Amino acid sequence: MSLITGRNTPGFAKDTVYRFMKMLQINWIRFTTLLASRIIRDAIVPLDSEDRANVLIIDDSMFERNRSKKVELLAKAYDHANHRYRFGFRMLTLGWSDGSSFLPVNSILLSSENKKNRVNEAVKVDKRTAGYKRRLLSIQKGTQAMPELLKTAKKAAVPAKYVLFDSWFSSPSTLHAVKTIGYDVIGMVKKTPKMFFRYKEEDMSLITIYNRNSVLNKSILLCLLSKLSPIIVHA
Repeated sequence: MSLITGRNTPGFAKDTVYRFMKMLQINWIRFTTLLASRIIRDAIVPLDSEDRANVLIIDDSMFERNRSKKVELLAKAYDHANHRYRFGFRMLTLGWSDGSSFLPVNSILLSSENKKNRVNEAVKVDKRTAGYKRRLLSIQKGTQAMPELLKTAKKAAVPAKYVLFDSWFSSPSTLHAVKTIGYDVIGMVKKTPKMFFRYKEEDMSLITIYNRNSVLNKSILLCLLSKLSPIIVHA
């Protein structure tokens, strides 16, 4: 932005910035995580109450590249917002929040794990570099790439106790993986008869657990109404 606006012009050219951003040796996930961790711990957490719960938030969004033709690992990705396929990537983002402030921690552009959906393949790079590992991570499923982002945040000591995500990530394998890293999970569970949960020492589906509790809630409501009815009639 300094180069574009002409203010506070640095002592290097625009090509230097582009070459720097293309360096395979730089671990951008770790860099952005360490930067966010320092900002959170030094500038935000000291202003918060000790009772405030800090959380990490996982979500994905569509990153369109419809006019691109030669971008590495460009793929046909499904846009859940518009319910159609587009050329681009799914941008999986890990953010941090204390309930008032939000700060992005790290992210990864996800291509498709299905080779048939990929328009271009990755260029051959040194397998020892961070760039090669980043390319391997981008062709994995979102549920497999998410723990890697969380492990980096855990290693950087980002202060958080819970991980929040939607039902798309709420599979048993993902819940176990997040718990193993050291976080508790808050999220909406998928409504499917194929997944079972241990509830009152029984393995039940989500629908069964909901039905049992809905009957219980109705009985409690009826008891409360029966106790309040004399007061209402008297009034």
